[in-house]
Amino acid sequence: MTNKKSKVKNRREKLKEATKKERKKPLTKKKLDELAEIKDIEEFYHIIEVLKEKDFNKFIDHYKNKSQNNEIIEIIKKSKDKKELLILLKQKIIAYLKEKQSEIERKLSEKRKQGKDLYMQSLKYMSIPLKIKIYEATLQKKDLYRIKNIIDDLEKDLLEVR
Repeated sequence: MTNKKSKVKNRREKLKEATKKERKKPLTKKKLDELAEIKDIEEFYHIIEVLKEKDFNKFIDHYKNKSQNNEIIEIIKKSKDKKELLILLKQKIIAYLKEKQSEIERKLSEKRKQGKDLYMQSLKYMSIPLKIKIYEATLQKKDLYRIKNIIDDLEKDLLEVR
């Protein structure tokens, strides 16, 4: 039992260390311009997560001026600081994933009503809610991309089913 507790404690410590990783070099104008091109909320979240406070403020000001993504700019305006921005972005990402999940569920239901055999697609679909919860807990890119890959595969499979 103690061994199990120590493993859990070690995992928690590793997770804390991973989330404390910050960008060490200061942001240059060129890099700020490149980052302002980001339109994907998930990528934006992961960039914000690794920025130091000083770079964060510089990046946010630059992003507001240069970016065309109104959705992200609205989220930035609602937040007061980095922590609140990360929370709002996380909520937006999870809401998007759950919306895609319900969209796929609806498509599966429609195809089933047409009498199509969707056994394999249903098995893939059943993993999505669990993967979303895992992503909510870890907030790691790899978990997000696993979910996106499953969703993309299912959407592709559902288009092929006739």
